[in-house]
Formats: sequence, C-alpha cells, structure tokens
Amino acid sequence: MSLRLDFDDETLDALAERIAARIPAASPAGSPWMKFPELVDYTRIPEGTLRKMSAAGEMPSHGGRVKLYHRDEVDEALLGYSRRTRAPELRRIA
Repeated sequence: MSLRLDFDDETLDALAERIAARIPAASPAGSPWMKFPELVDYTRIPEGTLRKMSAAGEMPSHGGRVKLYHRDEVDEALLGYSRRTRAPELRRIA
C-alpha cells in the first residue's frame, strides 16, 4: 500500500514550519555545551539524580535560570564522582 500526497509550495512550507516547531532544538554540531535535557541523554543518569548532583555542586554548570553544562567538565565530574563512590579495595589476608 502506498500513499501519495501532493501539496502546493505554500501548504508544504506551512506544514514544514509546524513540524519544525515540534522538534526540540538540538545543540549545534560539535558544540561542547549542553542544556539539562541533553545532559540527561549524554550521561544516561536519571533526571532526579542529576538535579541532586547539580544542587550539591557535584555537577558544574554555567548560567542563571537556564543552566549550561560543558562536556569536558561533565566528564571530569563524573570521573571524580565514580572515584569517590567506588568501594574500597579488598586486600587478601595471608
């Protein structure tokens, strides 16, 4: 089954504008800066956990009401966080 729709240019432009308005704006390609939703996607850490980490100063952010996160700082913070929370090594007792 196939479906073919023919639109005039004006209708097609209006449809494209409506669709574009529903697609979230992505960061420019190659930009190291992320907004919070992009941070969640990048880290795959639940939103609530990231919000707690940000509030505790464990996740560096920049800006006022809309926070921006730099990819390098996020990577560094997560490495530091994993080192702090890692279980101590077990030593063999002879």
